[in-house]
Amino acid sequence: MIIPLKTDRPLRQTPVANIGLIVMIAVMFVVQTAAPAVESALLLRPMEPSLFGFVGSGFLHGGPLHLLGNVLFLYIFGNNINDRLGNTTYVLFFLGGVVFAGIMHSVLEDNPALGASGGVSAVTGLFLALFPKTRVNLLFFFFIITAFSVPSIWFIGIYFVIDVVQGFDTLLLGNDKGVANWAHVGGGIYGFLVGLVLLKFQLLKPDRGDVLAMWKRRRDKATYAKELRASGQTHGSAMDVVPRSAADPKAMQAQELKAELREALDRGDASSAAALYERLVAVDDRQVLPPREQLTVAETLYREARHAGAATAFDAYLNRYARPGDAEAAQARLMLGLLQSRYLNHPHAAATLTKAAEELDAIGDAEHADFARAELARVAG
Repeated sequence: MIIPLKTDRPLRQTPVANIGLIVMIAVMFVVQTAAPAVESALLLRPMEPSLFGFVGSGFLHGGPLHLLGNVLFLYIFGNNINDRLGNTTYVLFFLGGVVFAGIMHSVLEDNPALGASGGVSAVTGLFLALFPKTRVNLLFFFFIITAFSVPSIWFIGIYFVIDVVQGFDTLLLGNDKGVANWAHVGGGIYGFLVGLVLLKFQLLKPDRGDVLAMWKRRRDKATYAKELRASGQTHGSAMDVVPRSAADPKAMQAQELKAELREALDRGDASSAAALYERLVAVDDRQVLPPREQLTVAETLYREARHAGAATAFDAYLNRYARPGDAEAAQARLMLGLLQSRYLNHPHAAATLTKAAEELDAIGDAEHADFARAELARVAG
């Protein structure tokens, strides 16, 4: 048996909505056990569909093990989704998953169904879209007990494939095992598609580790390889290949640190990435990351009160990427000015804040422009 224990993706805030859903599901199980009429009223009956059935069945369970399994998966994967979506959106998303899963089950099967599995599958489907490379720590026991971790794309993907296979086994061969596999499949599809829509239309802030970013990198590599083949080149002939023994040790160390840093960002560990960035600039202060990664590292260093490192990261971002009318650059300059004035006693703090106020005025951000001028007055006073 394999049991998920946790993911390696840190939380930014307490997942209030997910904890509330778990408590509500547990309370409903107690109510259902004490008053069987509640189960009868809320059970999903495909031959007699009702709104109460589609929503209410997602808060019922067939027994303690059924309850514990769903609560475990919801806790492990739902916390990060709640963290990313916010409380209200997360609850609405979960309820949408319950309903969509119920519809999928009702279309393909006529057996009554109950359980939060459809909503939980929606959560894991969205987790797969947003965090495919985040690792899931697993406990395995079968004669031996051991722990290991795998990327979520494998763990969640294998569960999805099993549900599809078992669903067709029931649908085509009539081997019903008493599991609403098509509800699981429906919830997973719903969650994954919602994730794609949110990322495609940037309703959620894009992340280097999400499935669309992974697809883009793969597509770019394929395009590059095709161009090389068309020109009669290979990756080796298109690059200056330096034997490892002859390479500059400092350059090799910087390259290795950047690789570790990107891996940390891919798995959502911004704190480790920020620490690696500080090591990177200590080795080579000319190193600058891609713009989104550079800002993520700078903001993380600021939140963790590593003020000198944050100022270095914001300054590097501005020197490389700032353009007239760029809102992110104006905000970054304001952050740099605050760091210089409040924490570092930097001689250029006033100049930085003055320029930040001008840039913020230019993009129509009067609130932050006024804040920059107020900070400037404090420094001057």
